[in-house]
Amino acid sequence: MYMHSGSWVGFNTMIVYYPDDKLWFIGLANSNGISSWKNLSPLINTYLGLNI
Repeated sequence: MYMHSGSWVGFNTMIVYYPDDKLWFIGLANSNGISSWKNLSPLINTYLGLNI
């Protein structure tokens, strides 16, 4: 898994890549009050059957 997070002027992002599965997950939010990772990780867990 490769992961990158970032934020700028009220926007935040989370980009996760699973090279073995050739899957990308990208979370975008236009508020620092919303955690891209907190909202993206349940989707990843459900889709891949992981507990991250």
